[in-house]
This record gives sequence, C-alpha cells and structure tokens, in this order.
Amino acid sequence: MLLRMEPARQAAFFDERYFLYEEDADLCLRLRNAGHSVVFAPLAVVIHALGTSMSKNPDRARRAYDASHRLYYRLHRNPLEAAMLNVWIALKNRFGR
Repeated sequence: MLLRMEPARQAAFFDERYFLYEEDADLCLRLRNAGHSVVFAPLAVVIHALGTSMSKNPDRARRAYDASHRLYYRLHRNPLEAAMLNVWIALKNRFGR
C-alpha cells in the first residue's frame, strides 16, 4: 500500500483498534469517505507469506481475525449485517472453520 502523507494524516492513519486484518480496508474506506481516491493496481505483484502470522499462535490469530471483522462491521456496515456476522462467527467457532 502506498499512501500520500497528507490524506493519510487527515484520515488519522491506521486505526490501532485493529490488531490483525481489516485495517487496510478500514483506512481505504475512510480515505474514500473523505473524498480521496483509492486506486487498485491489478498488475502489481506482492509476495505474501500466507499464514505466517496465524501459524505462530492460531487461537490468538483466530480471535484477532474475528474481532477485526466485528469492529469493521460495527463501524462501517448496518446493524443487521453486523448481527449476521456475529452469528456466522459464533457458528464457525462452534462447529469448525
């Protein structure tokens, strides 16, 4: 992610309530809501060590994943969608991933 400093500063940078996941989506949405452009570069290549963060402490990572999604939905989606997400997370955690 590349950011221009002034818009990022205006959007208050990344929300520190997100421990893992959704912090980028939250920032992009806040930038858009402030009238700035968010551009996707489909030809860019990123090498991602998939699962590295989660593999160190899977239970903590799962809780962080769930908490980040709950926060994002609470801040940016309607209450029904947030409630549906909570039900989905509860079912997923009870009956498997």
